[in-house]
Amino acid sequence: MDITKKPAIRFKGFSDEWKQHPMDELTTELHEYATLDSSYPLLTSSREGIMFQNEYRSNRTTESSRTLFSIVPYGICTYRHMSDDDIFHFNINDIVENGLVSREYPVFDSTDGNDLRFIVTLLNSSARFRKFCRERKIGGTRTRLYYKDLSNFKPLCPKFDEQQSIAEFLDGITSIISQHQSKLEKLQALKISMLEKMFPKDATEVPEVRFKGFTEAWDKYELGKLCVKFTDGDWIESKDQSNSGIRLIQTGNIGIAEYLDKPKSKKWISNETFERLHCEEVFPGDILISRLPEPAGRACIVPDIGVRMITAVDCTIVRTNSGVSNKFLVQYLSSQRYFDKVNAVLAGGTRQRISRSNLSSLSILIPKDFKEQEAIGNYFTHLNTVITLQQQKLDKLQSIKKALLEKMFV
Repeated sequence: MDITKKPAIRFKGFSDEWKQHPMDELTTELHEYATLDSSYPLLTSSREGIMFQNEYRSNRTTESSRTLFSIVPYGICTYRHMSDDDIFHFNINDIVENGLVSREYPVFDSTDGNDLRFIVTLLNSSARFRKFCRERKIGGTRTRLYYKDLSNFKPLCPKFDEQQSIAEFLDGITSIISQHQSKLEKLQALKISMLEKMFPKDATEVPEVRFKGFTEAWDKYELGKLCVKFTDGDWIESKDQSNSGIRLIQTGNIGIAEYLDKPKSKKWISNETFERLHCEEVFPGDILISRLPEPAGRACIVPDIGVRMITAVDCTIVRTNSGVSNKFLVQYLSSQRYFDKVNAVLAGGTRQRISRSNLSSLSILIPKDFKEQEAIGNYFTHLNTVITLQQQKLDKLQSIKKALLEKMFV
């Protein structure tokens, strides 16, 4: 079978066919060793990248101070030599001048005339390389890939200038993705912080941070006392379901302060079944709380999806009274303080849940002034929207990079 020797996308000025080279022509294995006495930090190579071992695993190493480790200098590649699924991930040390890894981890650099960044990206994205790894499996459940095995792989590569152009272009995209990831993490951290500060601690009656103009102490209620409706959904068996009619909202549709549509797993019941089972209808604006993990107690506001709705028996339907903002309440139901209370009353075996009665009796502090409730609810609704949009930007960038990787290599 002929092998395509040119990528689908390439930079202007490059037209030569790519040539096949064994990995031991493109790279060279390094053999430098040191002990823990060297003061070099222990590293690990994972699918998330190079990281310090004490950040990857909380337990400290039990290795003797005389044990030899391989040195990974800055800008040099290493990888974990075993895989449970035939996928190996190669990482360049970009976090420390010199680090240590197990001597089982191969360490290598590119040879003169080759760009290590290009080679690492090729190995991490090549379908041909994954096929090569699958073929290396000999019995057992794990595939082992030492450097001598890696040397037998023969990828198609361009000349150095094109390797370098591809590597620098992809480095730029990776940098943009990292910036967007950092922004997302900062937004998520801001939300966690503000959820902590904008709801009072149990021993107090006012929050640490609040909007200007509001000074009154908050009132304490049991959750169930804030509602005109606080009941479970319906037990719907497979035989009761249909292909259309009334939408069955399931626990999987409930995120943390977020409704998850999941179009591929939609379930329905007919109007006749609704009447026969005397189902409890769910309306837009209701809050649904999942009593099952993960995590138990998560809640979302039901959107208007254009059809009638019911929900499953493990979901509690919450319809607030006129003095309680559903936007405020659902944000409280996404705070760590609330989840701590839920976790304290979970019951059951391996899949613990919270009962409706325990859920109903959880205490909650709320502002007397409905306007303050709305202000808090609107703040977090806006913040959630910003986080969602940032996540969508990040997902799109990652999709673009994935598509480019498929078309810029052969």
